[in-house]
Amino acid sequence: MRGGFKLVHALSWSCVSPIQALSYFSRQYPPHPITAQYAVRVLSSFPADAVLFYIPQLVQTLRHDTMGYVIEFIKYIAKKSQVVGHQMIWNMKTNMYIDEEMHHKDTTLYETLDSLINSIVTTLSGPAKQFYEREFDFFDQITNISGLIRPYPKGVERKKACLEALSQVKVQPGCYLPSNPEAMVLDIDYKSGTPMQR
Repeated sequence: MRGGFKLVHALSWSCVSPIQALSYFSRQYPPHPITAQYAVRVLSSFPADAVLFYIPQLVQTLRHDTMGYVIEFIKYIAKKSQVVGHQMIWNMKTNMYIDEEMHHKDTTLYETLDSLINSIVTTLSGPAKQFYEREFDFFDQITNISGLIRPYPKGVERKKACLEALSQVKVQPGCYLPSNPEAMVLDIDYKSGTPMQR
């Protein structure tokens, strides 16, 4: 991008892969509105589901998004696909903190991610909002089990506490596994709860 190259032609470049487009938001390239617009154009040319695979990288590009192009693209893609929006929110919630206990905020990303999550959630309405609330409520119940059983000693007591906590969770229709959006949750095996903590 040096030496007399006319950057304005970047807007007519052919599309590259999503990962190459994301690289224009990294430290590898100096921030520039034209390369940012090109990268967003490329990312927008792919179906929303194609972006699923790149969500971790997309969220991390927010560290170098000095002009807000990635923020706007994330809002756009979250409106285009509810599942992609959910995946974005889960990933952003994970990246808000630098520790597993969620006590130490990521000073670079926390404010941006918190604002972006709120922006995505507040634009939801009707069935989309109900779907979001159902999905996140259900999996909050599942993930909160680990906090509930943490005080119990490992072994039989923790297993018993896990099964008791799991028995309180009710399947909500239309929920899917966050790790695999195509896998719908039909039922819970209330006898198989195994604590996964060491």
